[in-house]
Amino acid sequence: MKSILNNSVALLMLMKKALLMIVSLGSSIAMSAQTINFEKDGLKFQTISASTARVTGVATSDLYVDIPAKVEHEGVSYTVNSIGEEAFYYSKITNLTMPETVDSIYRRAFGTTQFTEIKLPSKLVYIGDYAFNSSSIENIDIPASVQYIGNSAFFTARKLKTVKFEGDVKDYQ
Repeated sequence: MKSILNNSVALLMLMKKALLMIVSLGSSIAMSAQTINFEKDGLKFQTISASTARVTGVATSDLYVDIPAKVEHEGVSYTVNSIGEEAFYYSKITNLTMPETVDSIYRRAFGTTQFTEIKLPSKLVYIGDYAFNSSSIENIDIPASVQYIGNSAFFTARKLKTVKFEGDVKDYQ
């Protein structure tokens, strides 16, 4: 009888350990799924995954902005893969560079901006609705990788003279 009781206690202890491990793992997964907002070198960022982040805004009055390919926050390195909604909307920036890691530009990301030219990354896939509306862009080359250009992406971009398509856009609104 004592042997059965010892085995039962050992089994219960094992089950308790397993349950604690499962709960701990679940908490770790939930914490890694949280988005984190932070600022670095005059730009605002939001994490998208454990290894990627998007630019969500400007936190500088500088006229020249160089978006980094990677940004570090609290010891974690994130690849910058997108420009978020209205990230540069109404910004006074006159010069902007984007890294090759950016594959998406979201709604109104560069709406009503002052810069006259921009080099889009060769791996860009998505240009959202109104992405460059009312911007001062004069010339733009759309890389062959772009599969989608959103509704009114260049709406009222009155200074726009030329748009060069390097490939076939799959979906243009």
